[in-house]
Amino acid sequence: GDDGRIRVFPNPARNYVSVQSSHEIRGVSMIDLVGRTVLNAAGGVDEVQLNVSGLHPGIYFIRIESSTGVHTERIQVVR
Repeated sequence: GDDGRIRVFPNPARNYVSVQSSHEIRGVSMIDLVGRTVLNAAGGVDEVQLNVSGLHPGIYFIRIESSTGVHTERIQVVR
């Protein structure tokens, strides 16, 4: 798919992460290194915000389902 138009920021993140896409976002989930889904957000728009203030610091993966397919971004949560 056309992954070049997906932005995930800020990285590292403290309180929130924004996911922006020029394609329709169908859903966003945040997965820890063990593979557990720790956050889910519905899509339907071109920007989704995730509140990561309740997560432990560390590395996570953000799985973005858009109209062009599935894209995964690695993100660090810091305090």
